[in-house]
Amino acid sequence: FVSIGSASEFGLHHPAFNPDERLIAPAAHYFADLAEQALNAL
Repeated sequence: FVSIGSASEFGLHHPAFNPDERLIAPAAHYFADLAEQALNAL
């Protein structure tokens, strides 16, 4: 589990939760790299 861009004082399902949208691209890059590493480990 990772929590990227969610330094909010509110939980993920709280109506006031407001993620930092600037972190969408870096998070996508992180997960793409993670998937590539997992596939290479097969």
